[in-house]
Amino acid sequence: MKKIGLDEFKNFRFLSSLSYNPSATSAAFVVTQANAKMDGYDQSIWLLSGNKAAPFTGLGKESAYSWEDDTHLLFATKRNESDSADPGATVFYRLATTGGEASKAFSIPVIARGIEALGKDRYLVVGISPKDNPDLHLANEKDRKEYFKKKDDNKDYEVFDEIPWWFNNMGFIYGKRSRLYLFDAKKGKLTAITPADFNVGSVVVSDDKSEAVITGAVFTGIISRFEGIYTVDLDTLEVTPVHEKPDLMISDIQYSGDGFFVASADGKTYGMNQDPDFFFVNREDGKLKKILSFGYPCHSSVGSDCHYGGGRQTKRDGDDIYIMSTKGSATHLLKLSGNKLSTIIDKEGSITTFDVKDGVITLIGMYDQKLEEIYTLKDGNLKQITHINKAALSGKYVAAPQRLEFENHGYTISGWVLEPIDYDPSKSYPAILDIHGGPKTVYGETFFHEMQYWASEGYFVFFCNPFGSDGGGSAFGDLRGKYGTIDYEDIMKFTDLVLKKYPAIDKKKVGVTGGSYGGYMTNWIIGQTTRFAAAATQRSISNWISMYGCSDIGPRFVQDQMAVKDITSGFEKLWSFSPLKYADKAKTPTLFIHSDQDYRCWIPEAMQLYTVLKERGIDTRFVMFHGENHELSRSGQPKHRLKRLSEITGWMDKYCKG
Repeated sequence: MKKIGLDEFKNFRFLSSLSYNPSATSAAFVVTQANAKMDGYDQSIWLLSGNKAAPFTGLGKESAYSWEDDTHLLFATKRNESDSADPGATVFYRLATTGGEASKAFSIPVIARGIEALGKDRYLVVGISPKDNPDLHLANEKDRKEYFKKKDDNKDYEVFDEIPWWFNNMGFIYGKRSRLYLFDAKKGKLTAITPADFNVGSVVVSDDKSEAVITGAVFTGIISRFEGIYTVDLDTLEVTPVHEKPDLMISDIQYSGDGFFVASADGKTYGMNQDPDFFFVNREDGKLKKILSFGYPCHSSVGSDCHYGGGRQTKRDGDDIYIMSTKGSATHLLKLSGNKLSTIIDKEGSITTFDVKDGVITLIGMYDQKLEEIYTLKDGNLKQITHINKAALSGKYVAAPQRLEFENHGYTISGWVLEPIDYDPSKSYPAILDIHGGPKTVYGETFFHEMQYWASEGYFVFFCNPFGSDGGGSAFGDLRGKYGTIDYEDIMKFTDLVLKKYPAIDKKKVGVTGGSYGGYMTNWIIGQTTRFAAAATQRSISNWISMYGCSDIGPRFVQDQMAVKDITSGFEKLWSFSPLKYADKAKTPTLFIHSDQDYRCWIPEAMQLYTVLKERGIDTRFVMFHGENHELSRSGQPKHRLKRLSEITGWMDKYCKG
């Protein structure tokens, strides 16, 4: 078997955004692949008809699409110079699935992030509205250009008066609102529906296209994680409150009978990471009636570095509601019929997105250590229908995850081991412990390029889901005020278990790495133990106090996860859970990987700990990536992804193989 290469991901195709046409006779999806020459990614829309999938667009820059009817797709793109003339507009093209060239459909005078056809040349649009000029969509092209020119002229400074002022992968977002509009293509007229200070969340259109139900809340000064529920008459554009008090953390909303299905939590028991329960909301009085207690997420949080893009996580089909959820270490697909919840898919692996019509399900999934492919589920049978990525791993060594479990503090902790290529139990091997982000995500039995690469390079690779991970229910995921305690204990016990199970691992040649929460835990570990030969900490947290004031999610995340009322009253607690406090105990050679546009864990988080370790004479190296954000390992520029992985591997080789 051949090794998995450092740059193997360039051959992978990432699938996302699968959606049936209205009659479900065909489906569209997006395929993304690294373009090494351009150091970026090509994206195109593909069509699925029966069991055959083929490219539909070919310029490599089409990804945001919507079905207009059974045979026409709308997609936002810029195909020529004139498409870029108005920086405040979004240009849509139309392409028939029956053949022919794409033609420009219309231009909407707003930066759109979603569109749905309502019929009769009318479209519901979710767009970005500037707080300082909420009527910009009514201005002519000349005035819009002048507005953006002034913005560009003043780009050398920023003035903000609200939180958050920036957001990872989006840059400076202050003064922008997500707003609902109606676009009349015949008249070329865009009409704002929601108020200028209202931030729109979810939008679901009724089957007859006469109404939409939306979630959201007024945003003045500090954004709230809580939302209310409203309906919009799509003829009169009247907005009617259903449940106006913004007190719900809404995971999903769907039409259901004479009201609405809502997956929601109030955060009172387990904070911002509390998983939702299922409710019925009466449209007349807005009261919530619990359908059933659920307590799991309504999305997939199974990790992989071989995803690019996502898609639908829930869908109503007739009277049934289908829900993707993370349970254990896999993505399950569930069906809610009335108050009865049944499991449709519980196969180990992950689901990226799906669609369903009359009970027939088509999904994008990662199963059996394969890359993303399209599967169908009919009459209980899950069948792979595409082989888009078959050649990418053909003849390559792909280690099968070996599951290990143990009991701790009343819970079963699951983890896995990847055995190195040509594994011989009589030989000695180095190993790498990899810690996931989140913390409320999970590792599972899905293909991970970086881990498989390390296995091909002769490493044991092991990883687990400690307390605080997703998939175990809200109580198991409640790490508030416990960071570095129970979770640290789980990770160390798992390490002990792996070393006992595999005596071929050289205990003195074990490295540790992780990103985001995994980076925090790596920072924490080097201040608590010297058992690891090397550490590579990525997009990490070292100081909860600076994290509070600088991260895009800082105030709400830190107060919630550290279980403090505010930074002043909780100062000592924040410091006691900060890895920086224990830097004087650290002796492990440590590599720092960080990006200068990572606004989730801002770069000073790495700089602070790096400086202390360097001053203490510990072998330390800092690799900073310009222009990248928190998603470097998953969607960064291909050359940066290569550099990142080569740096980590080189650091491990130096201390675990040398």
